[in-house]
Amino acid sequence: MKKLYSVFILILLVSLFPQSLSPQRNLKILSTVILDAGHGGKDPGAIGVNKTYEKDLNLKITLKVKELLENNYKDLNIVLTRSDDTFIELQERGRIANENGGNLFISIHCNSKKLDDPEQKTGFEFYILDPKRLDKHLELTLLQNLFLKDIKRNEEDSTINFIKASSFIYSNYKYEERMAKILVKEFVKETGLTNRGIKQEPFVVLYGASMPAVLVECGFLSNASDEAYLNSEKGLNNIANAIYKSIRIYKMEYDFENNFYK
Repeated sequence: MKKLYSVFILILLVSLFPQSLSPQRNLKILSTVILDAGHGGKDPGAIGVNKTYEKDLNLKITLKVKELLENNYKDLNIVLTRSDDTFIELQERGRIANENGGNLFISIHCNSKKLDDPEQKTGFEFYILDPKRLDKHLELTLLQNLFLKDIKRNEEDSTINFIKASSFIYSNYKYEERMAKILVKEFVKETGLTNRGIKQEPFVVLYGASMPAVLVECGFLSNASDEAYLNSEKGLNNIANAIYKSIRIYKMEYDFENNFYK
């Protein structure tokens, strides 16, 4: 009830004072979303039981999400790490996100079980970074993130560096967790796929970005049923809608929290 009340107040404020949410007024709003279509070019990603290439589905979904966002927002900047069948290095994706000043990074993928796994896996799942495994991604955070570009590289400052980078990673974590939870709810509503929940892994594509980042696994190409759904126009539209609606809800809450809920 409290959350619904907060959302209602935000909608009311936006309708009464739309200019107050303009970036020109220096308010902290979600203004740039980075959409990352996983794999591409020489890297096909997972290959389905019926020879579907993951890279192709990732791009189709990403382009649909971009279109939905652009059709519904006039002042939201949408940046793609790739817009065609191009190979982009994992660390380069983070650099693109950082240089464009992203507020949210969504990496879109399709899943596949390991060849020696006897379990027939199905469904969607989401990945965020685990702040408890800080040592796994601290160094790349220090080297790559523009947010931390002022950090000096010498032993004398190592403790300060660690504290700064740790604080940075932890501050993003609460937003990553919130976005992932919204994605779960919207995927449950929009798709008929199994909910495999939220997981934590130190994926390079996630910790290269200086912003909250979530990796979306839309379904298993190693499962013929999932593959057929992901290949269908209905499946692609449902998944794109789920991601779009999740970003919409997240933006609404983020803008409200950072500007009105003090």
